Amino acid sequence: MRRALVVVVVLSAIGALPACKGGGSGGHDAAAGAGGSGGAGGSGGAGGSGGADGGGVIPIDTTATQIATAICPKAYLCCTPDQFSINNLAGTTEPECETKTADFFRSLLQTVQDSQDLGRCRYDQSKVDACLDTIRTSTCAMLNVTSHLSGVPNCASFTTPLVATGGTCTQAFECIDGICQKASGATEGTCGPGVAAGQSCTVSECAPGLICDPRDPNSDSDDVCAQPLDDGATCTTPIQCRSANCPALTSGGTSTCMPTTMCFYSAACTAAGGPPSPARGSPVGPEA
Repeated sequence: MRRALVVVVVLSAIGALPACKGGGSGGHDAAAGAGGSGGAGGSGGAGGSGGADGGGVIPIDTTATQIATAICPKAYLCCTPDQFSINNLAGTTEPECETKTADFFRSLLQTVQDSQDLGRCRYDQSKVDACLDTIRTSTCAMLNVTSHLSGVPNCASFTTPLVATGGTCTQAFECIDGICQKASGATEGTCGPGVAAGQSCTVSECAPGLICDPRDPNSDSDDVCAQPLDDGATCTTPIQCRSANCPALTSGGTSTCMPTTMCFYSAACTAAGGPPSPARGSPVGPEA
């Protein structure tokens, strides 16, 4: 199940950011103070009509805008343009970053709302507030200890998963444990552990912590789940490297995983309802 190494990451996770899973699905972010005069959720309080502890109607437009206006100015202060090369949400200018990031999170938050309406997750505005407060008040050195948004303290997730193993799911962030495993072409699946290392990920998703290793760049048929590679290991594509840095392939089509100067918005991914995996080969977003 090939994923192109682009954006997020943000993700991501929708109760959080784009999930950084090698074969996982859906990621999302958090945003602070997403409300009008009544607070983030309007007159019902910071969490929408359901209150600050989660639930209710998510103030999607306001929250998405606040996420973007917190992340993008800090990203352009703390990172260099080349560090945004695998995150298309970052754009090429700060205004473009804000537009793309806000648009992405509007879609993501709607997915969270749909999931919450089905009783599969619970949105928590206080988690959003904590994430954005951390981004706004942290120094660049404090933020750039991670290469993806979900690695920022307080930004791993802004939802609580409610679906147990074996339960019906649509998004990975709905699962209390593991991922949402779907049959090819299906819109719904079952929460489960995911595919183990060494097994095919042509159709099924890898377990959290693994990547879907594209052994043949021209075919998905031999893709297998694998641990991301450490610096110094031989690579053929950035998705194989824990650092996501596999530069200047040789004539033989190989290179070496290299360390990279980290930028907290190199990827927008996160894993809602759970910790992010080391690498993810897809844009941040619901079932990218």
